[in-house]
Amino acid sequence: MPQITKLALQKKNPQRLNVFLDDKFAFGLNLETALLAKLTKGKTISQDQIDKLLKKEQHLQLFDKSLRFLESRPRSEYEVRIYLIKKIATAEGIKFSQAKESTLVEKVILKLKKYKYLNDREFANWLMAARTKSRPKSKLALKVELMQKGIAREQIEETLASFPDEEELARIAVEKKVKRWQALGEVEFKKKLQAYLLTRGFGYEIVKKTFAFFTK
Repeated sequence: MPQITKLALQKKNPQRLNVFLDDKFAFGLNLETALLAKLTKGKTISQDQIDKLLKKEQHLQLFDKSLRFLESRPRSEYEVRIYLIKKIATAEGIKFSQAKESTLVEKVILKLKKYKYLNDREFANWLMAARTKSRPKSKLALKVELMQKGIAREQIEETLASFPDEEELARIAVEKKVKRWQALGEVEFKKKLQAYLLTRGFGYEIVKKTFAFFTK
């Protein structure tokens, strides 16, 4: 079995350790992983032990990457799952369908959920709040977006049960643009308002009521 002949902290990242086997660089490890494995100079190590260490290392790296992925905004479980599968496929040079079978994905997902980094109920509520405050969209449009994010149908219905009044939301969506559109004349104003609201999923009835509200 190969022997550990040198353990050296990486200069650019002192939280990682370079492991040398039989005087040749073999692999890098997170310092915590190395300490838990009780790696020491002079110790012999089997290929099976090396494989297990590298699996743990991959798990830690994927978990850390997931945390960085979650830094910019909340994500659904589905979004994180797809992110992890793509990372594994790229790292291992395999197809997406093959990476999809990796047990590491489930392990990382479970760890993220355990430490409350992933919660689809909280994500769905966050997304609804975000979509009703900034560039509001209709209930139907939000439902489609939640489905695309992989949220379960039951959870979507629960979240949308507290969706704001759509007529009020439509007025909020266009209120900053109304003065500029009204200056174009009634016909052009109606076209602009209709196109804008329709692209955000509001129906024709809501469009008609919104137009009436701003032209009364």
